[in-house]
Amino acid sequence: MKSTIATSKKTLIATGLVVALAAGSTGAFAWGGGDKGPREPGQRFEYIFKQLNLTEEQSTEVIEVMQSFAEAQREAMRERRDSGAQRPTQEERDALRAAAHQQLADQLGTVLQPTQVEALMEYMEFHGKGMKGGGHHRGKISNQATDIESSSN
Repeated sequence: MKSTIATSKKTLIATGLVVALAAGSTGAFAWGGGDKGPREPGQRFEYIFKQLNLTEEQSTEVIEVMQSFAEAQREAMRERRDSGAQRPTQEERDALRAAAHQQLADQLGTVLQPTQVEALMEYMEFHGKGMKGGGHHRGKISNQATDIESSSN
């Protein structure tokens, strides 16, 4: 009985963290900025898509993967919230976030090359909610995207 409860609790916690990560990730492409109002996700990622030399088809597929992932994360969060489960601890949230990050990277890997996935994930983390990179222009994102562009020329 205790094993079932522990497993159920871990599942709920994992789901919550995944949703939390998705919420942060979706913030990276939800708003355009300035006085332009909301932008389409493709517009938000125009710069990085150009840096990664993505085709129109790849760009569309990446946006579809991200939107599908975000919706799945929102649904998982709703289910967790509606289940009445306790809020996960910081450690549990960190573990869920890492799992969701890996899940998104795996899904993007069905469309992109590994170096492109890595550069895109870094870009989203840097430009996402809370700007983990230390602020929009204060942190330093690697030149990985530029390296990809110059190596393909």
